[in-house]
Amino acid sequence: MNSVLCNATQKERSQGNNALDTDKTTIVIDNCCSYSIAKRKDDFIGEMKECNMTLQRFSGKCKVTKMGTWRFLIEDEDSMSHNIEIPNTLYAQNVP
Repeated sequence: MNSVLCNATQKERSQGNNALDTDKTTIVIDNCCSYSIAKRKDDFIGEMKECNMTLQRFSGKCKVTKMGTWRFLIEDEDSMSHNIEIPNTLYAQNVP
């Protein structure tokens, strides 16, 4: 399960996952990206599709050959959980 850390303070960002529970991870949100990217295959649901893309700006280039529907769970300020599904997310296990 992934969790979104939005509007984090500089201290929270610098602490990384140490500031979160052990079952959570930080998700970076960039609204200027062409595609969503996820590193963990276990976070995808359904069948993966073949693709042939090269990502740039990750300390060089990263080849991507699969895409699918990425699902993660977020918890809002009222402690309500919500499943988020983003179709056509690139599976890029080698991005930093």
